[in-house]
Amino acid sequence: MSTSPLPVIAICGTTGVGKSNLGIELALRLQNVRDDCGYKWRGARIINADSMQVYTGMDVITNKVPLAERMGVEHLLMDFKKPGEQYYVGQWVQDAVQAIEETHSRNEIPIIVGGTSYWIQHLLFPNRLSSKSLNELPPGEQHPSYSLSPTLEQCISRLPPNLLDLFHNLPEHPPSAVSQPDDALSLHKLLQSLDETVAARWHWRDTRKVLRNLQIIKEQGRIPSEIINDQSNTTLVPRRVMHFRVPAWPVTLCLLDTERSAFGCTLNRRCLIHVWTSGSMI
Repeated sequence: MSTSPLPVIAICGTTGVGKSNLGIELALRLQNVRDDCGYKWRGARIINADSMQVYTGMDVITNKVPLAERMGVEHLLMDFKKPGEQYYVGQWVQDAVQAIEETHSRNEIPIIVGGTSYWIQHLLFPNRLSSKSLNELPPGEQHPSYSLSPTLEQCISRLPPNLLDLFHNLPEHPPSAVSQPDDALSLHKLLQSLDETVAARWHWRDTRKVLRNLQIIKEQGRIPSEIINDQSNTTLVPRRVMHFRVPAWPVTLCLLDTERSAFGCTLNRRCLIHVWTSGSMI
């Protein structure tokens, strides 16, 4: 793998600040780089970093840019999963890294665009992923090299029979909070019994997040709170082969006020462009 910095642009922020349009406008500008500037990169592809836009359909509710408005710019990792299909951050990171490498091989610049900030964070800092092996095990299956932490062992020993049985037989898919409220409540009660702090983060109706936290407990042999505490004391290790930046040739981006930038795209303070140079955030 090349040791020289490889350009990757990441645009993230909250809903409605113009991330998608900015990414498209930037990709179009990159297609029109002058031949005399000595820059080898020509064009760009957008890599979706929105956890809901990976699913087919739901175009309006997820605010996808219509195909006709993408101006011919290729969008990757979008519209390729069926609604209800599980797709975790570790899987996205692997897919995103592959898409980035493929894009670089075409002498194009990857533009990461999306509002799921923890996906982008884990792409930048892979040692923050809770699982040491992203896709080696089915969700909820314990890694053979892991043993239960004393805290988790104690919590499991206090589970009533119905929750203990649920812990050992987690559902493959999250139950519907609408049609299966009892099952949804039981999952949340199990998480609450094992890790009250993390359970308080999620409403019982958010069965996807509740189930995923329970799967992580089984995979890691620890409760999420323990993992979070360890991560907070871990030095961030960025991917050294990536160079997150904004191109230096004539492009102006306004990041401070709700002014119109050179791309004709309105941004506000909530919109953030990660700028990464030589492994150090600037």
